[in-house]
Amino acid sequence: MNDFLVTIVETAYPIIDFFGIVVIILGVLRGLYDLLKIVHSSLQGQKVRIDGFLDNIMKSMIIGLDFFLAGDLIYTVVVPSTEKLVTLGGIVFIRIVLEFFIMHVRRTHLINPIAKADKKKKA
Repeated sequence: MNDFLVTIVETAYPIIDFFGIVVIILGVLRGLYDLLKIVHSSLQGQKVRIDGFLDNIMKSMIIGLDFFLAGDLIYTVVVPSTEKLVTLGGIVFIRIVLEFFIMHVRRTHLINPIAKADKKKKA
């Protein structure tokens, strides 16, 4: 039974990682497209905001890291090794840092301008 489980996990692990890579690549390609639209609008003299662009790229990275995390969790539970535990810890750390930056971007670029606009209306 254990050998069968190890075989399934060793087969599923690269597939799960592949989906994580695909999500990140698609997110970066979408981000590049958004960046080109931002540059084009900026060259035409329009005011542009890049917070949505940054938010989308970070979200795709987090979703991709979630796939990596899922694959590593499954693999580490079935085939435990020190190397996989360190990799798992690194992925969790990177995901926490990205989540922190997403919250920071949202707070500084989305909440603060709204609060400033509300203060101007009240004054």
